[in-house]
Amino acid sequence: SIHDQGFFLMATDGSCFDGLSFRSCDAQNPNFYFGIGLKMVGGEAVRTMYKWHNPSKCLGKSGSDTKLVSCTDASAKYWGLKDGKLSQNGGQLCVVRDLQNGAHMAKCPTAFEYMTMTIPQVDSGGSSQALETTRRSGRY
Repeated sequence: SIHDQGFFLMATDGSCFDGLSFRSCDAQNPNFYFGIGLKMVGGEAVRTMYKWHNPSKCLGKSGSDTKLVSCTDASAKYWGLKDGKLSQNGGQLCVVRDLQNGAHMAKCPTAFEYMTMTIPQVDSGGSSQALETTRRSGRY
């Protein structure tokens, strides 16, 4: 389960988001695994997307680019995944992909990269695949 091993953030073309760019998914590569952090601050829930194998690093941003930052950084707060949109600040800014597979931020009504939370699976032969854990509307 995602509680035991973390998850991938997978785009519709099967590539995975590592916090900086979209690349071929690899269950053996710890850079692809994320977890969701939740902390109560002054009665408010603050959600982060942290790196499963390096929990002091979280998804953040610098200007219009995504980056990995300390989980205490202001840009590491208020991330979420809803309706395929990986966004910050309640769906105001979404992760988008450029033509070179780099990741950036844009206003969600303008653009977003559709992503799902997936559980990486490794078969007995060592190859990897990912199973979708979110459900798309009308599909099961």
